[in-house]
Amino acid sequence: MGGKTQISASSAPKKTGKGSRKPKAKAKKERLAADYIGKGKSADEWVSNSGLAIISGWARNGLTFKEIAEKIGITDRTFRTWRKNYAEIEKVLQTNREMADLCS
Repeated sequence: MGGKTQISASSAPKKTGKGSRKPKAKAKKERLAADYIGKGKSADEWVSNSGLAIISGWARNGLTFKEIAEKIGITDRTFRTWRKNYAEIEKVLQTNREMADLCS
């Protein structure tokens, strides 16, 4: 008979320490939670007074459209669509970007 021993995945030694991916994934998850506060929110939620106030602050602080989209958790292409479809978002962005330009 063959003499070969098979090791199942469940009995194989588990990686721990430096070579393990779990700590890296956890750090990424924590970073995502802090960076993308709007993940999972719809455009309608961002058009609310509180959503517009947050976007307003980002624009006033000089963030680019791409950076604001990243904060919301959407692509810059989706953000362009939102700006086109929701006049409230575009108005807040224009007003507060002008303020940021005047202050800099």
